[in-house]
Amino acid sequence: MGQKLAHPADDLLSGLVPRVQAGELTRQDAAQMGVLLLLAGHETSANMIALGTLALMEHPEQRAVRRREP
Repeated sequence: MGQKLAHPADDLLSGLVPRVQAGELTRQDAAQMGVLLLLAGHETSANMIALGTLALMEHPEQRAVRRREP
């Protein structure tokens, strides 16, 4: 969070900088939000990849279509 406070950019975590500076959030709160977003995004993506793979394994005709038309 220190880098974002020093050099805010146009991203979600930098959007928290004004709230940290105003005292609405602590640096630790903002950092924890960043970790939560990272983990939530990873979990969702990992689950969707696994479910998509399972669906293609259960439906070989769809797998064949995906191979022909990526």
